Amino acid sequence: MSKLMQLPHSGTRVRPEAPKDDEPKGDYEDQLIGLLARMDHVREGLASAVGARRPALAVNRAVELMKHLTAFASIHFPFAGPEVREALARVTEFQGGVDLLREPSRPDEEEARKAVSRRCFNSLCDAVLAYFTAFTNRFPTSRAARGWVEVAATFAADLKRSVRDPIPLG
Repeated sequence: MSKLMQLPHSGTRVRPEAPKDDEPKGDYEDQLIGLLARMDHVREGLASAVGARRPALAVNRAVELMKHLTAFASIHFPFAGPEVREALARVTEFQGGVDLLREPSRPDEEEARKAVSRRCFNSLCDAVLAYFTAFTNRFPTSRAARGWVEVAATFAADLKRSVRDPIPLG
């Protein structure tokens, strides 16, 4: 039989380690609302960049928004079901557009770049909606999801309005 050893009392207390910022806190709905708050802050920066005709900044903000979304999804949906696979397909389209938009352009490509910009930002909105659908389906009932659905729908509409007009990226 073994004995437990008792360490001598040193007069100092050991504090429990504080949780890391990337660890989920609160219940699922609280975490979703926190995600939405971070995303809305980025969306406001995206809207400002679009309004100021700063295409490179708009693309960077869109990428940042997508990173928040995909990081949350990877924590809560480690195994991709049908809704998450749909979202991932839209993320791939978005990333393809971002890659094209970050390439240097020539003056004769303005119309083509507008089309790429439009598709890229539409893919961003589609990915957000697809992820939001997956997030909603995790609620046990539609009644439990009601609060989340209302704020998510408002965010999605605001995002769509923010990126409605393509930005000439030259």
